[in-house]
Amino acid sequence: MAKFCCPLLFLLLVLSVALMMPEAAQASPCHERLYETGCEASACRKQCEEKYSTSTFECVPNPLHPPHVACLCFFDCPKN
Repeated sequence: MAKFCCPLLFLLLVLSVALMMPEAAQASPCHERLYETGCEASACRKQCEEKYSTSTFECVPNPLHPPHVACLCFFDCPKN
């Protein structure tokens, strides 16, 4: 019985992980650039929180406007 039980449990474990992988892939955060220049941390955080309740923010260099910094919001992607 023990020889039969271990492979069966292993198979169930592998199948459950395989079924959960698509959900984990969809859990990656979405992002939106709120404005292109003049990012201030407090203003960026406030706008991100107002727009997306569960969000984080980051002021990132804007490659299109070299000395400027853009406000980027990261949030959970809506589920389809």
